[in-house]
Amino acid sequence: MEETRLRAARVAALFAASPPAYYGAIAVGGVLLIALWDAYPSQLLAGWFGALVGVMMMRAAVHWAYKRSPEAGRDAALWENRFALATLAAGAVWTYVPVVLFPEGDPLLQAAVVIIVGGVIIAGAALCAASPGAVYGLITLPLVALIAQLVSQSDRIHRLLAVAVLLFGFVIVRMCREIRRSIVEAFRATLHNETLLERVEQTETRLRDAIESCPEGIAVWDAEDRLLVCNESYARMYGDGSNAAELLGTPFVRIVTRAWETEHSGTEAGDEHRREWIEQRVQLHREGRGESQQYQARDRRWRQGSTMRMRGGGWVGLVADITELKEAQQKLRLAMEESERREEMVRFLAYHDALTGLPNRRLLDDRLRQAVYQAQRRNTKVAVMLVDLDDFKRVNDSAGHRAGDAVLREVTTRLGGCVRKADTLARHGGDEFVIVIADLQAETDCQTVAEKILRSIATEFRVDGAGFALGASIGISMFPADAGDADALLRNADAAMYRAKQLGRNHYRYYGR
Repeated sequence: MEETRLRAARVAALFAASPPAYYGAIAVGGVLLIALWDAYPSQLLAGWFGALVGVMMMRAAVHWAYKRSPEAGRDAALWENRFALATLAAGAVWTYVPVVLFPEGDPLLQAAVVIIVGGVIIAGAALCAASPGAVYGLITLPLVALIAQLVSQSDRIHRLLAVAVLLFGFVIVRMCREIRRSIVEAFRATLHNETLLERVEQTETRLRDAIESCPEGIAVWDAEDRLLVCNESYARMYGDGSNAAELLGTPFVRIVTRAWETEHSGTEAGDEHRREWIEQRVQLHREGRGESQQYQARDRRWRQGSTMRMRGGGWVGLVADITELKEAQQKLRLAMEESERREEMVRFLAYHDALTGLPNRRLLDDRLRQAVYQAQRRNTKVAVMLVDLDDFKRVNDSAGHRAGDAVLREVTTRLGGCVRKADTLARHGGDEFVIVIADLQAETDCQTVAEKILRSIATEFRVDGAGFALGASIGISMFPADAGDADALLRNADAAMYRAKQLGRNHYRYYGR
């Protein structure tokens, strides 16, 4: 973007500097025409001069078209190329002079030709320095033709003059490069300054818009604590009906006095409390530490204010209504608590039965493996009891699954009363429950627990006024006597339970007996 603007500026400077070249070239051409009038036929001179005038008029037409074009700045490259072609045509016209109009045997006229053509080259190069293409288009052909004409002369002076012209041509090229670099740097600095000014203006505008459009109240006080500027939001809070412009110059103490009626909580009253409240607010303001103070006003809305001391003197204050923020924080806190509760529920259900709250198979497997591992280390025993309800299908078929779920929850309660807290009671699936008794002291303890379970299950279950009599079949497997790992213990307990079922309701059997 910057390069485009630089090129447009160069082209504009190029066209701005070129008008003197149009009439100047015609005037110089007229002088040369008069000087050579007696040396060459008038028709030849008139034809050359007419071509010169025509080319200059063409350049003037290009200049006029550029000035009238509304898109000249955007099409800078196109206009630079057009200008370079016009200068190339002018250079071709001036090339005609050293090639055709170089008087033989007349050193004075030859010198005049060299001076005039050389001057045209120098002046034209200086005027076209902003465009390298225009410079080379103007000077290359006449310079080469002039040097060739001088070299073609037989005497040493002309050839030395050719060398001088050649060196002078290099100087012209170098000079044009430096001029162009200076022009570009000047334009670049100008564009940079313009950009900075634009940014400053944009920043000021944005700051004004930001202050006025900001929903928070913004106010600035001078070193004497008088209001310099504030936005309408601040005026609505503390203006007592005045707008932002009308509040200018108001002391901060007066603002705080107005704030008493709206901001203090109203839990305490009296002149003494009012004075202390105002003094405290003034002190916080003048300290200017930027600490945020939150308070709930009489209208139950929350506000947050802070004041900062400026390095150049004075203070800037911000006041915001944070009622919606407070409400959002409360909702977020409740949502987070609900989310944590749900996460805890998900973690619980991953290892527990949703209906009874007992450990499920995954947690049962883990606890059973841990019990076996501890028994191996301590050389103790572990018992696994698999309890299967007898005639439970009759409950679902006669009263429905809702009644069946109620019975299962009641079974859970009764089984929990038959085992120790250190034992594991898990739901194995359907109407099957598993009890893991770790650190078993004697096999007779299993018999005691099994009999307690059978008695507890034998008591009638009552659901929605209906009674159900159930039984239980229990299979018992011992570690290490019956199995050496958790999976085998469960399989053997299941086999023992089926043997108990074969004996009828309310029986238990050991796997190894």
